[in-house]
Amino acid sequence: MSITSSTTTTPTAHPRGDDVLRELSTILAASLRASDIVARVGGEEFVVVLLDAELPTAKAAAERCATPCRARVRVRQGSSPLDG
Repeated sequence: MSITSSTTTTPTAHPRGDDVLRELSTILAASLRASDIVARVGGEEFVVVLLDAELPTAKAAAERCATPCRARVRVRQGSSPLDG
């Protein structure tokens, strides 16, 4: 999932962008199992490690993460974690 927001890319909005990233990390962590791992790997990029998850479980986890994120942050068209 790519985050598209001027709040995360303009220097004057840096504190607000940090708030957005913190909120997203909270949403992701709350949407996953205790055994899964969420990490920020770049400016606006997160990685999720799903331990012992088959494809259907991983797809369900991606949707559980994406749904509340979409409700809070505008997601770039065509960049859903379920695409492809």
